[in-house]
Amino acid sequence: MGGTSRRVSVTAGAAGIGRAIAGAFPAGGHRVHVCDIVAEARADFSAASPAAGTTRAGIAEVDDVERVFENLHLRLYGLDVLFNNARIAGSTRPVETVSPADWRRCVAVNLDSAFLCARRAAPLLEPQRAGVIVNIASTAGLHGYPDRTPCAAAEWSHRPRRDASPTGRSRSTLTRSRW
Repeated sequence: MGGTSRRVSVTAGAAGIGRAIAGAFPAGGHRVHVCDIVAEARADFSAASPAAGTTRAGIAEVDDVERVFENLHLRLYGLDVLFNNARIAGSTRPVETVSPADWRRCVAVNLDSAFLCARRAAPLLEPQRAGVIVNIASTAGLHGYPDRTPCAAAEWSHRPRRDASPTGRSRSTLTRSRW
């Protein structure tokens, strides 16, 4: 990420893939804030990365996302990189047996949380006219695994980001006004 210290936030960042992502940045001089719903994972992460900030959050909840970004702002004074990493596998049953509650929970964690976090991150990224939001998903959206209907629907993507301009800014019809 170059020689400049960046401010990085990772959802579900205290364990698994999120922890690997969040744990890689301090060595490069970057400041990190993670949120995670699991207390033990947050404690373990804090012990391993004492300079990093942590917030307890069920990232699909609006109030929790607000708290994450309030804490993030107090700790980092802004944001350069957001990793929307929070995901759940969801129901593993045929679609006709998936309850509406199971469907909503999977879509809330896997899709709504990315929207809620991007919505709060955008105003922090806009003044510097730079920054990155990375939305992480499983391969369920690409391959449509049997009995993974909620996960596949929430994570489907026409084409993941693959190209960027030489300046590192994504160029697409969605970002045309920012070129």
